[in-house]
Amino acid sequence: MSGPVADGDIVRVFRNRDILKNTVRLTGTAAYKPGIYELRPEMTVADLVEQGGGLLGEAYTRWAHLVRTRDNKTRELRAFNLEEALRRVPESNLKLAPLDEVQIFSIWDVRDPERVTIQGLVRRAGTYDLLEGMTVTDLIVKAGGLRESAYRMRAEVSRIDPRAISD
Repeated sequence: MSGPVADGDIVRVFRNRDILKNTVRLTGTAAYKPGIYELRPEMTVADLVEQGGGLLGEAYTRWAHLVRTRDNKTRELRAFNLEEALRRVPESNLKLAPLDEVQIFSIWDVRDPERVTIQGLVRRAGTYDLLEGMTVTDLIVKAGGLRESAYRMRAEVSRIDPRAISD
């Protein structure tokens, strides 16, 4: 029906889940193209990830979730090894059912990024991501370099072991 809306009309907009029955969903921060996809016969986790363009580089491949919506609308979660699923190992490459959701995680979803802080006579004191291979000189450059009044012959570096800090 199309045409103007009149006084007393009731307009109902359905959620995708209410309309789309033969679909599966790919979600997560490390899925290349998250979204809703048609469920094909015998479709597996690996097929869905492939159809979604694969994974981003920071994908955490040791763990992923399959959330299954049953006919009575209850949901269950099944964890699986994504790396094995993509290698098509049958125990991990789960067969999909209508309304399944495959959740792909980033390494940053399961661990905190490592950070370093620089203070003192630098142009942009603050906290920065600790990158593999980063040196103190690299950090100083990232902080905009030393101020003119900085003593250039000596600096103090403090390392704190976060496991040794009590609550």
